[in-house]
Amino acid sequence: MQKQPQVKVSAMVDRIRSTLSPERLAGADRMRAVNMRYIGLTRDAKIADELELFEDQIAAYDPNAPDVPDEKRILGIVGPSGTGKTRALVQHTRMRPTMQAWFDQYSYERRPLLWMNAPSPCSPLALGLEGLHALGYPVAKNIREKQAWILFRAQLKHYGVPFVVIDEAQHIIENASRPELAKISDALKNVVQMPDFPVRLILAGVEPLDKLLNLPQLKTRSKPIEFTPIGSEPPEDQYFEGDFGVTMLSTSVSDVIVKHAGLKRSGEIDDNLISRLLHASGRRFGVAIQLTRAAVRFAFHEGRGAVFRSHFELAYAASSGCAAQRNIFTLDNRWQEILPDEAFLAKRRDHDEPWETEHKIEQRFVAKRGERP
Repeated sequence: MQKQPQVKVSAMVDRIRSTLSPERLAGADRMRAVNMRYIGLTRDAKIADELELFEDQIAAYDPNAPDVPDEKRILGIVGPSGTGKTRALVQHTRMRPTMQAWFDQYSYERRPLLWMNAPSPCSPLALGLEGLHALGYPVAKNIREKQAWILFRAQLKHYGVPFVVIDEAQHIIENASRPELAKISDALKNVVQMPDFPVRLILAGVEPLDKLLNLPQLKTRSKPIEFTPIGSEPPEDQYFEGDFGVTMLSTSVSDVIVKHAGLKRSGEIDDNLISRLLHASGRRFGVAIQLTRAAVRFAFHEGRGAVFRSHFELAYAASSGCAAQRNIFTLDNRWQEILPDEAFLAKRRDHDEPWETEHKIEQRFVAKRGERP
């Protein structure tokens, strides 16, 4: 059989679009416009400052001058899943001219930002190979670990890539042995300390990424930024009054519904519903915004000009797969007793606990106000 050529993504998307009705296409494009909007928080200023510092360091780089060892060259974005780490990085890297593609004097396209995901399971060789694959560099099957990292550093210089983002970076440390951790931390250190080309590294992930950043080889070279659950800490500028979590999220919900989607916020979207949204999302900002956008989608689908409580009920049911009697947005009382990540379970079976113990399944932390994950 003749090998088929690789399909272009744009051709695949065009094919799907050609099969949909104009109404469905309009709805999909309208929802995409909502999803593309970004809601910034106080923490965004910290990210912007650190990326600006990276830009300044590279702009002042002199290959003929001695290296400055005291510069922070690794940025760590650490926080629970669903707090908006990846979305924040996508937004900040999109808006910085230094990280956009450009054409050199030979009309070759240059991409100064490399975005990759740490593989799982992760080993020193697997991480090096993932970097080469992300660069689009063909790799021999029998390449060794040391060769992979030497080649990765050489290709970063060859392609002119000074910024590297490694998402899901917790995979680096989750199952690594002590010798593997030492090798990976050395490899990352060597990437940001290349004597003939400046590279700045951004690592994003959940715990135990913070422990990776505290390893001796990386601690003095990295700056962590923590993404915390909504309301677990007061805002630095004390801008919001009263219950910080409810007030902040209520403002963001209005932004999504009114400014982004062009709909009205019904009176049913009150503080009680926002409190339920906080609980349903586990106080994770990214999850709360995703649920709000899903509610908007249901309003679009129904042709409504406003978002109502029922749309949040539908959004949460679709997201969690919960039974009707366990929907946080429909219960009259005791809704706070439902663990959001277990809402789909109608009841806990007696034989679940031994299986979870054997497979080391832990309950996910649901932050309450004043608690830290």
